[in-house]
Amino acid sequence: MTNSKSRYQDLISHYQSGKYELLRKKALEFIKDFPDHYDGLLILGICYRQLGENHKAIEIYRDLIDRFPNFSAAYTNLANIFLDMGELDDSIEYYRKSIKIKDNDCNPFDGLGLAYTGKGNLEKACEYYKKAVEINPSFERAHLNLGDNYRKRGMYKDAIKHYELTNYKLSKSHKLECHYHLNEIDGFYEELNKLAKQDKLNSLAACLSTHASQRFDVENIYPFCKNPIDFVYHESLLNEDDFDEDFIANFLEYISINKPDFMSQNLLKKGLQSAGNLFLRDDMVIRKLKKIVNKKVNDYKAQYSGSEEGVIKRWPMNYDLYGWVIEIEKEGNLDPHIHKEGWISGSIYMNLPENEGTDEGKLKVGLHGANYPDDGKIYKNKIIPIRTGDIVIFPSSLFHETIPFKISEKRVSFAFDLMPK
Repeated sequence: MTNSKSRYQDLISHYQSGKYELLRKKALEFIKDFPDHYDGLLILGICYRQLGENHKAIEIYRDLIDRFPNFSAAYTNLANIFLDMGELDDSIEYYRKSIKIKDNDCNPFDGLGLAYTGKGNLEKACEYYKKAVEINPSFERAHLNLGDNYRKRGMYKDAIKHYELTNYKLSKSHKLECHYHLNEIDGFYEELNKLAKQDKLNSLAACLSTHASQRFDVENIYPFCKNPIDFVYHESLLNEDDFDEDFIANFLEYISINKPDFMSQNLLKKGLQSAGNLFLRDDMVIRKLKKIVNKKVNDYKAQYSGSEEGVIKRWPMNYDLYGWVIEIEKEGNLDPHIHKEGWISGSIYMNLPENEGTDEGKLKVGLHGANYPDDGKIYKNKIIPIRTGDIVIFPSSLFHETIPFKISEKRVSFAFDLMPK
């Protein structure tokens, strides 16, 4: 048996490489040999969270808290799980318990900001983000969250100040978005020109550039996808070898029996979204679904292979697939949005309530959303006549939404993003 330090470092390496199935196996072996290694238990819980098995992560963290009641990280990580699941009051309770043990850790303050954002209390959320950056002025994630907080409250100039203090994720594209809301068009195009010259493209900047080109009748200068509606791929999967009505039934049964944890999502009305990346599960149904999605992603790329658009021409060499389930009840819908961190996005429709002769439950794509200034113009949109068994794939920069339906039947889809590494 090697010593715990070297084996724990191996766990860290597996975590950093994103090999979560292997990490789970190795972490379980590690805990068997070192049952009181609380950092090893913590990383096993983090692994379960990444695999979308939040109920197992919760068991790990509760066990850690029982055995090591002064281990603040266990409280913070348990709070993170509750936050994922939309259990906001529970998340607040455990972030506060973590802070009571260790009040100089910026992470639970940042988490409290996210929790109060989920509750719609942006002013209180702002207080906690400020505390997080007070503890750690270089905490880039908290600066991003503080910028997002100001942006959501329409305080775009304050948001820009914090976006300028971080390079975390899409901070510069969110800064661009603020210039757009402020109608600072010179500043907007100055930032857009900088982003357009970067090697790494993103869907948020692409969406803003497309919207501005439609709004001002000018050239779309961002080299991602100038006319994303023209890049919507739609077909039935029921003719595929690996996909038929039996597979749909098996998938729905799998989701029912191996029910993923669901979280609330503020864009969803009368609906739920599964937590975590379901593609990380090593189950036969998920493996088969991932194989189908990979094939269709390649088909999508092949269909548009002659295009000079960046979405095809600059296709990421390395990427992950991220998948989740969306369930919507009668009269529910998903509001217009884009997938800011995706490259291409898609959905497979496992059960679609169909009211013949209407667009109820259908997919609508378009170039306007997110309360962007519209100057009274009408922006392009299109309704996709989806049916059960269909797949739709499109650039992640394209606004999409679902149309409410009146039939008392659950609408179930499996959504996915191709996300550049």
